[in-house]
Amino acid sequence: MATSFDNQAPLPEYEPQQIEPTMTDSNDNAGPCAMGDDSVATPWSDHQMVFVGGLHRSGTSLLAEILGSNSQASELTGTGVHEDEGQHLQSVYTPLNDLSGKMKGPGKFAWNPEAHMTERDAAVPAQLASSLFFDWSRYWDLSKPVLVEKSPGNMIKARFLQTVFPESRFVFIVRHPVAVTLATRRFSEVFYARLVRHWVRAHHLMLQDAEHIKHLRIVRYEDLVSNPERLLPELTELLGLPKEAPKTEIRSQINSKYLSDWATHDTAHRLLRVYARVKLERPASTFGYDLNDGSASNAVDPKIRPYLLLP
Repeated sequence: MATSFDNQAPLPEYEPQQIEPTMTDSNDNAGPCAMGDDSVATPWSDHQMVFVGGLHRSGTSLLAEILGSNSQASELTGTGVHEDEGQHLQSVYTPLNDLSGKMKGPGKFAWNPEAHMTERDAAVPAQLASSLFFDWSRYWDLSKPVLVEKSPGNMIKARFLQTVFPESRFVFIVRHPVAVTLATRRFSEVFYARLVRHWVRAHHLMLQDAEHIKHLRIVRYEDLVSNPERLLPELTELLGLPKEAPKTEIRSQINSKYLSDWATHDTAHRLLRVYARVKLERPASTFGYDLNDGSASNAVDPKIRPYLLLP
């Protein structure tokens, strides 16, 4: 999919593998995970898996909490790990903070090839699915038909997760790059310029993978917090959830502080503004983001419009 990200370094081309269903409601007396037999029911057969992803400080926790609070859904709870992220509860793939080399964790992970997972990383899908479901199921309410798992790295692991759990739904959240950069810098030692480049890299990978994903929706943080009553009904319907008012507190003014800081005459921010104009203007405009006033308009790149939910 060609977008304003096309000036990025080319990525390896993958031939998408044929994804065969690994679950069915038939043969209820079979074992929970008979590899190589796609007629065997599995413990997740009666559930809709929903994977939430997006960069750190983009609103993934808010989005997952909203979806997970629906009466017919369950998010991971009581885990004891950071932000109840599924990446920290499983043994199938490496969590972002534990990737090899220096490119790991917030503001860095998208540069590490180990973080970007595709069909090629799912050699035995049924076995991987069984392991992941076993690890996560202890923290879900399995009486709910929709199960929500949130980890930032899902945004560049969707092809892998779709191979493992066919018919999964993916909901990724995007936030203005200025807000993400300044918010991430508050708790990391990554330089501003590198955070800017990381925002571009991560979303470049996400959009390149998007054309291989059967059920993907992207929401903007700004739309979610400013107009949830218009955005959420369509999203919940797509996920097979009843339309309900969100039970989570939604604060709409958080971006304002970061955008105000961005507009100050602080030397570091002045240099950041100059750098960002060069690196961010075109990629940001893909999602309708304006670097001058911090707004998010509906003037998005037509090629991402099929994935992007707008209020």
